Amino acid sequence: MAASAARAEKARFTIGLFSLMGITALLCLLVWAVVVPLALGWSSVAVLSGSMEPGIEAGDVVVTSPHDGTGLGPGTVIVFKNPAGEGQITHRIVDIAPTGEYVTRGDRNGRVDSDPVTADQVVGVGRILVPFVGKPYAWVYAGAWLNLVLAGIMAAAAFWTARWALLDRFNPWREPGETVQPAGLALRVSRADMSALVVVLLVGSVVTGTGSTAAFAATTGNGTNSWTADVLQAPTSVTATDGSTITIDWTATADTYATGHRVLRASSPGGPYSQIAQVTPRTTTTYDDTPATGLYYYVVRAYYQNWESGNSNEADGYTGTRATYGSTADTWGEEDRPNDNYGTDTEMVTQSGNNSKNGRSFVEFDVSGIPGGSTVDSATLTLCPDKDPTSARTYDVHRVSASWVETTLTWNNQPSVAASATDSQTQPGSLTCTTWTVTADVQAWVDGTANNGWRVSDDDEGNGNVSTEYKTREHADTADRPLLEVMYR
Repeated sequence: MAASAARAEKARFTIGLFSLMGITALLCLLVWAVVVPLALGWSSVAVLSGSMEPGIEAGDVVVTSPHDGTGLGPGTVIVFKNPAGEGQITHRIVDIAPTGEYVTRGDRNGRVDSDPVTADQVVGVGRILVPFVGKPYAWVYAGAWLNLVLAGIMAAAAFWTARWALLDRFNPWREPGETVQPAGLALRVSRADMSALVVVLLVGSVVTGTGSTAAFAATTGNGTNSWTADVLQAPTSVTATDGSTITIDWTATADTYATGHRVLRASSPGGPYSQIAQVTPRTTTTYDDTPATGLYYYVVRAYYQNWESGNSNEADGYTGTRATYGSTADTWGEEDRPNDNYGTDTEMVTQSGNNSKNGRSFVEFDVSGIPGGSTVDSATLTLCPDKDPTSARTYDVHRVSASWVETTLTWNNQPSVAASATDSQTQPGSLTCTTWTVTADVQAWVDGTANNGWRVSDDDEGNGNVSTEYKTREHADTADRPLLEVMYR
């Protein structure tokens, strides 16, 4: 029974000792958060948001020294007046603007702060990070009353149990009948011993406080309020006008504080883009580009100092002339009705059929308006189906070698074609337009070869019963009629 009581007394003393250590540690932190700043003329800022986690959490205290805001460099943690409203912000300088203003960002934030910081807005520079002691303030700010109540109960319990390690009457090593029994090698805490313990912990906290400045130099946090970084809006409605000089126009970003716009160019749709111009002021919304011969793709971005918006819509521009042509003749021939003409039909059929049921489409365009000697950089033929095949098919485009007439062409009198296909493309089993590259043929016509158009036929005729009905120039859907697009110079 006596042994059991002795164990209980020692356990009680141990609990009291840990409570006393916790109170002492808290007091040490409070010394660094309150006493040291007062002694040095510095200030303490309680962090109330998590914008700089994990380096600094809500409830930590930042100790700052006053500063006039001049001569600071990137990486410096500063406390400054919120340019967007009341309160103060603790963020890191990440860049120096050409105007000398500081560009800041919270380490956890993905973007820089929308408003730069001037020297006269700087309140101080971060020197010491004291963890935890601002938690009650943060809880009150956030309305976390349950946390505050629980912390109060734990603090009261710690102060109550700490007496078990301080008062002689709770000494577990005291012999019966004796007032005080030295503990020998065992830990014996008295009021004098506690004074020494506080000094030791204070010295240890100096090391902790000093070391925290290095960690603090790599992180920062939001100050007495939190704010969300703006999103710099991209310009809109970008267009590019063809010519030896390509003119790019756009609608300015809606953010009036933007410095201007940056024009970027690529040789392929979707990029990668390279910046070719920086246009100021924001109200200037045009730029003339004089690149080498070719087709180019442009986007425009808004910028403010080192902050840049996302891409605008993409627009393409060509250094020569871009022309589109509608068909001047289109029809088809049907193998099992070899003498029938379909020159006035609204569809032309390309078909692979068993038992002599193939179908071939013919289409012609007038490109005589392209000056002789021109260089054709691109030419594409596009046909759009009114009825799609039941499965994907490969269709070949062949240059026609002899003349034909839309209203008299039949399977039996169809003209001859070049032995090799100009291009082959897959027509999917859906109502999707298909485009063939026919640059070489159009160049040949410009150079003087007779223009008799193209034949479109199945690459595997006689195999299966699959057909596609393409819309002709007689079709009511004018947007999907046969189309030839040519870029030349």
